[in-house]
Amino acid sequence: MNKKLIILIFFVLSINVIWGKGFNVGTGINSYFSNNIFLNSTSVKDMVTILSADLNLTGNNVNLYFEGDFSLFKDNSDFNSFRLTPGIQFLKYLKGRNYLYFNLSYPVLEYRDYYTDFNYSGPSSEVGLKYYLAPTLLLKSGYSFELRNYSNFSSFDFINHTVFFEINKFFPSQTTLRLQTGINYRYYRHIARIIPEEDWNIDTDINAVNSMSVPNLSGILRVSQGIGSKVGIYGEAEYRKNFRGLEKAETLINNSYVIYPYNDNYLWEGTRLTLNLKFIPFSEISVSGRLSFLSKNYPGIFIMDDEGLVVEPREEREDNTTQFDISVSKKFPKASIFLNMTFRDNRSLDSFFDYRMLTLSASIRYYF
Repeated sequence: MNKKLIILIFFVLSINVIWGKGFNVGTGINSYFSNNIFLNSTSVKDMVTILSADLNLTGNNVNLYFEGDFSLFKDNSDFNSFRLTPGIQFLKYLKGRNYLYFNLSYPVLEYRDYYTDFNYSGPSSEVGLKYYLAPTLLLKSGYSFELRNYSNFSSFDFINHTVFFEINKFFPSQTTLRLQTGINYRYYRHIARIIPEEDWNIDTDINAVNSMSVPNLSGILRVSQGIGSKVGIYGEAEYRKNFRGLEKAETLINNSYVIYPYNDNYLWEGTRLTLNLKFIPFSEISVSGRLSFLSKNYPGIFIMDDEGLVVEPREEREDNTTQFDISVSKKFPKASIFLNMTFRDNRSLDSFFDYRMLTLSASIRYYF
């Protein structure tokens, strides 16, 4: 991977010489302490440092970029990882303030040792449209595609399609009404089946995989209110509905259950209520506070015992979550600073996911 990285950086720098357009480099460091890094009842504490860098070459509405980061755990080094993402962005301006956006990337994520089942790579793309139907009526829509290949555990392989539509209505009172709906289609290509020993036969290997889809529909309503030029507040309600659960995905669930909760945004259904307040007290310092309440059901994911076996009679996992975030940020001509505190109280029917979590983080980014 180091040779590929060197070749790619050399390629980008060579294009810069030939193209002769804008070239910039950004670096950053983000450190956070959490008393529950794995978001479960084990309550493992650790200090994590994320070192990141990005290269951007911009010209004629096109941006070539390369992003990379390293995550370093102080006490749980088996979970150290690095992520590399080369990509290209294209912005096509239409009449007025309207534009069409396109992004194509190829992220690669690699973990060490204990967590290598979650190493993946694959293409990702996104196309979006921003269009004013009227001076006070804005339409946004988009489509994204993602294909992930997990080299060490193919049961996690998936293809993901997402489509969304969003309407924003602006009022003279500094009120904005936003309505968004989205459809997500997750397709697992080949999930290994768990076959009882008594059913083993010569055809086991041939018939030992399932493919399955997980369609998901969501709707979001947000009401925002500006107060002068320095204060903004919004309330948001979200509803998610899954049309299929993971009843036939035992291998996928069991393997992720042991290490991390399989806490994928598209695998739960339920509601989320959020209240957010943001203000700028002085010197362009931004302070934000957010309170969220979530009621989540995980279709097809059943409560398990300490050994990872489904408890009978079967009962699906349900969580009720309260989360509070407060952040402070400051931008400079070539740098930015960000501080954050997050507290989460997660009450679950599955005791393994009954936990509390406090995370304190600080980050700084610098642009050359």
